[in-house]
Amino acid sequence: MHRGRILTLLLCGATILCLVSLRAGHAQRTGLRRITSTSEEGINLNPSISGDGGVIGFESTEDLAAAGGSDHFRAIRASIGSDPAAFFQMGGSRAVAPAVSQDGSRIAFASKDDPLGTNTDGNSEIFLFDGAKLIQVTNTSPGSLANRITNGNFQPSISDDGRFIAFSSNRDVASQNSDGNLEIFVYDTTVASFTQLTNSSGIIGFSDAKIGGDGSTVAYIRDPEHRRARRAIC
Repeated sequence: MHRGRILTLLLCGATILCLVSLRAGHAQRTGLRRITSTSEEGINLNPSISGDGGVIGFESTEDLAAAGGSDHFRAIRASIGSDPAAFFQMGGSRAVAPAVSQDGSRIAFASKDDPLGTNTDGNSEIFLFDGAKLIQVTNTSPGSLANRITNGNFQPSISDDGRFIAFSSNRDVASQNSDGNLEIFVYDTTVASFTQLTNSSGIIGFSDAKIGGDGSTVAYIRDPEHRRARRAIC
């Protein structure tokens, strides 16, 4: 019997988070499980699931973990091995498309919020929940306030063991990107160091980094100067 595959569904209206379990050869037998139960005004968005299917990272407007405060959005880690799920608030922040390690112990996400009091300029930074606490991985500044929306660090992807985080950035994270092109970087959490993988010129740059499970390979998209041109996967 193949191991069950878990798919996440986002249901609109009173937005709730659910799971559908599909077993190989028995696709007609589905088990829909509701993970969140919030008010009509509550919004639960952008779920990502760990490789072992035990943890979901997502964002919510509701205080699911009873953390208190008045944050407009909250980055939530849900352990779904129990029913009901156990919620933990990683920070008072958006967490769009969080990257979850294989066992769910580490979750990375990009945010313009200031959950730790260290991102007062509102630049898009990479944050990492390391299983115990939230860490701000990058600490950069926009080229100007007018460019704050487009400047920053984006779309993290994490290796299975949570050691390596790949992401795109147009900031000079590793002192090799003075022209401010969009490049691909890898952060090693063990030695707290950044490596710049790409070095572009004359084009927008590179984006949408996805790191392999063992951390040895990274796929990304090459963005040409004109959006109508073909985007290449590298």
